[in-house]
Amino acid sequence: MKEKQEILTNYWQKIDAKNWDALAAFFTLDAKISWPNTKETFDVPRFIHINANYPGTWQVKIETIIDGKDVLITVVKVDDGPISFHAVSLFTFHGDKIAALTEYWGEDGAPPLWRQQLQ
Repeated sequence: MKEKQEILTNYWQKIDAKNWDALAAFFTLDAKISWPNTKETFDVPRFIHINANYPGTWQVKIETIIDGKDVLITVVKVDDGPISFHAVSLFTFHGDKIAALTEYWGEDGAPPLWRQQLQ
């Protein structure tokens, strides 16, 4: 699985560099990408288009890569100065290509007031 961890490191480096032309090579031709938070599903060309047009000048930093039995998981921080997010991404491979990707995104920020009051 070490090889797949290296693939994912390279994948996130390409995204951080905004090298959109290189991104399709990481995926199988019929790969499906899902964002359950917003109930969206994409094919690879649409996924790349959406990322290439995301506003801002954000940077990506890998925080964790977890080597699961059938799924590899990454946690990355996406930072655009005053706004940042964390994304948890679940990658399923077919050979050395990503066949499925499910991502959960959350905006970084302070806990909601009701939880702050519980502390």
